[in-house]
Amino acid sequence: MKPYDRILTIDFETRWDKKDYTLSKMTTEEYIRDDRFIAFGACVHEYGSDDPIEWYSGSELPELFSNINWERTAVLAHNAQFDIAILEWVYSCRPAFIFDSLSMGRALRGVEVGNSLAKLASDFGLPPKGNAVYSTEGLDGVDGLPPDVERELAEYCKHDVFLCEKIFTKLAHRYPASELRLIDMT
Repeated sequence: MKPYDRILTIDFETRWDKKDYTLSKMTTEEYIRDDRFIAFGACVHEYGSDDPIEWYSGSELPELFSNINWERTAVLAHNAQFDIAILEWVYSCRPAFIFDSLSMGRALRGVEVGNSLAKLASDFGLPPKGNAVYSTEGLDGVDGLPPDVERELAEYCKHDVFLCEKIFTKLAHRYPASELRLIDMT
């Protein structure tokens, strides 16, 4: 029996600054636990459903997450180490199971070819990943984002969730279930 009833695909969009507050210069834990950390918002979608992918602003996330039965909900993310760390450390939510399209790509394709969302999308003939995240570089976001920037970021995030789900579907049919359990454990 599966330890979950449904899979939610989640992608967080967060504050960053290329000068000194970025994952390229900090560990995931340093970044998320830093006082500057802000989740601008996240997209959440029930994997396999025809429902539209929804954007939730940072102020909406606590209520959204408090209404989910995490004991029976799995989460899919690209680079789950990042998104699930936010989910657990910031919102105190522990999914029943974790799927990670980045880990799956690395295991099936090797690390030399690159397994970023952009690279996988390109290699699988999917629409290209956008770059709207760059419009948030250096924004404080304490009081939210300017409406035009948030709209652009929301569409970018929705597209990332779409790509993550398509990539997961392509990888999952040839991925051993026992290996999925290893991803969940790590």
